[in-house]
Amino acid sequence: MRLYSFRGSLIFIILFWISGSGECLSPKYVNSQQFKQFTIYKRCMEKYLVPTWKLLGPAYNGSFYVTLNFRFNQLFEKAHPIAIVTPTETRDVQAAVKCGVKTSIPLVPISGGHSYAGLSIGSNHSIVIDFCYMNAITINRKKQTVTAESGTLIGQLYGTLWEHGKLGSALGICATVAIGGLVLGGGIGYFSALYGLVIDNLLEINMVDARGNSVQVDRNHNVDLWWAMRGIGSGYIGLVTSVKLKAFRADELELIFVQMKYHNRSFKTVMGSYIKWLDWTKKNDPSIASVIAIRGDDYNNPYDSVWPGIEVQLLQVKDPRIKWTGNPAFLNASRHIFPKPIEYNVTYPSFGEFVVTNNHTVEYGNMEKWIPDTIKSKFDYLSSITKDKARPRHFYAKSFYVKKRYRAEHLLLAEKVLLEIPNDSCGIWINSEQGAVARHQSNESSYVHRDVLFNFKIYHNGNNVDHIAPSQKWIKKFYKSVHFLDSGETYQNYPERGLRNHLHRYYGSNLKRLIEIKRKWDPDGYFNSEQSIPIH
Repeated sequence: MRLYSFRGSLIFIILFWISGSGECLSPKYVNSQQFKQFTIYKRCMEKYLVPTWKLLGPAYNGSFYVTLNFRFNQLFEKAHPIAIVTPTETRDVQAAVKCGVKTSIPLVPISGGHSYAGLSIGSNHSIVIDFCYMNAITINRKKQTVTAESGTLIGQLYGTLWEHGKLGSALGICATVAIGGLVLGGGIGYFSALYGLVIDNLLEINMVDARGNSVQVDRNHNVDLWWAMRGIGSGYIGLVTSVKLKAFRADELELIFVQMKYHNRSFKTVMGSYIKWLDWTKKNDPSIASVIAIRGDDYNNPYDSVWPGIEVQLLQVKDPRIKWTGNPAFLNASRHIFPKPIEYNVTYPSFGEFVVTNNHTVEYGNMEKWIPDTIKSKFDYLSSITKDKARPRHFYAKSFYVKKRYRAEHLLLAEKVLLEIPNDSCGIWINSEQGAVARHQSNESSYVHRDVLFNFKIYHNGNNVDHIAPSQKWIKKFYKSVHFLDSGETYQNYPERGLRNHLHRYYGSNLKRLIEIKRKWDPDGYFNSEQSIPIH
């Protein structure tokens, strides 16, 4: 079954008609050289018969240029790219690459626009290729697979899969992140402990290389790219146009969700218990997802569904098709290993109920207040969600993987610093990466982080510009207090600007092979960004 989304194209065409010719004098080009480059690029695209409405410039279809030149993360200075290309099919992407190479203008891809380091916003000297209109979804119920174009948002995927066969897939937790970016860096979510990362559920990638060729990538075709693209993140070898993923019968799953709440003064005790809990799950039920979300004790944000203080989240998923899931000792073990909480909640949600409640997006996270309280209505919303639902804000994160064991007393200083957390902006997100994630070898793909205990992310997320500096100061101070836990590895889907040895932190021992593959498929280094794989 094939499901097409015409929403983006129709909106664009309607707006184009309203504006008449599409010419717009504001905003102006940054300089005359930028205008000249746009003109040359536009002529090249016309030779490839790309419709002119798919090409936006500051003074050509300018009102739509302003709309699409959207920044989820306003921490970074706004760029004014030479042009924004909005493809609707693969041949548009091929033309964009060929014209970019011919005119020597860098091309920057954006799918959902959630790059922590702002790597997808481009610059005044680049052209952005925005995949927002490439969001078609194809479902094969018999084979239980789903194919999604690069601009498909995670919310759209969840909603469409559920509505057409009560299916699911191992995806992420943010509804407005697009599959084109998520899949390249690994892709972690609540169901990863049972089914693996998104890349572990990949069956096929379709992409456009640096020569403008359409390339099929799977375990039987272009196997070097198959290895590289599963974990390359922002390393940038080619432009993904679509992916095929495994799906599963989501309505057959049995879920138990535990939430335990603590004050921040219990940080070291909770973290000491967490390492013991991971030992228990590894031995008894590796399908359990174990998350710790931390905000200030007095935190109160109407756009965020996260509890104040410390919230331990444990999700057990029993799949009748997988024998080793669903250990009945789960609840008793959680009560025994963790300290007594302020609140202890146990729910038994369906897959659908869990997804619509725990799929995070700032505006969507509060949607139960303004959407009818039915699973169908909320999945209907997810199916039609757009990336602008991610409310613009200032976001900064520092993250690392933890491999070494520790004791509670090692975190005494960290607990003291945690009590200084800015209540309105900062937080910590810790998620285990064991179970199915750890069953793969670190050299099986370019994703190297297979032998870790958990990911530790410290972040700022707010709207007030005045809060950025104190938040970054606190993040730096807290990171210093837990630096001894840093394994020297960082999740490539959490890129950080200015991160020392970022390539080694993202790719570790796999970097050398990645460079060789990059050199083969992009010998001139056309696909180049601040954190892309070098060719030398």
